[in-house]
Amino acid sequence: MKKLRNKGIPDLDMTPLLDVIFIILMVVICHQMLNTENAKQDIEQLNEQLQETAAENEIHKAQLEAYDNEEALVAFVTLYADYKTNNPKIRYIKLAYNNSYAISDIEITPDNESEAFASFKDALTSFISDKKDMPVMLVLDESHILYRDQVRLTETLKELEKEYDNLYLTGKQEAE
Repeated sequence: MKKLRNKGIPDLDMTPLLDVIFIILMVVICHQMLNTENAKQDIEQLNEQLQETAAENEIHKAQLEAYDNEEALVAFVTLYADYKTNNPKIRYIKLAYNNSYAISDIEITPDNESEAFASFKDALTSFISDKKDMPVMLVLDESHILYRDQVRLTETLKELEKEYDNLYLTGKQEAE
């Protein structure tokens, strides 16, 4: 019989393997620590941005509340003067108070021109008189107006501005 030889199991040196594992472990831990520091800095920056945004949000809320209450604080009047392109003798005056039409149309023809402008002045005077406790901002929309109407309306508005201290004309007619 043959004698079996005891083949010896070679001794495995685990030291290099353990060294590599510990080096990899150290790299992973360092990388994790850096990521944690970066995350903390990002969180701090986001908290600062959140506080700034919250402060801006409060300012915007206050502005919205003021805007919602603007009708109680300021009266806005927009004056439109328009004409038909096929017949410029017939013109219209529209007054919009706080974006709602109070006077739909005052028709101006060569026959009723003085009465129409008097009616316009009376309607505007009545509105301004009712709003004595608040400023009245008036804008003349000059986008589609005849020059003769613009001159007459501007003169009327300047008379009313001298008469009422709560009327403020805005727009191009103010610079003239």
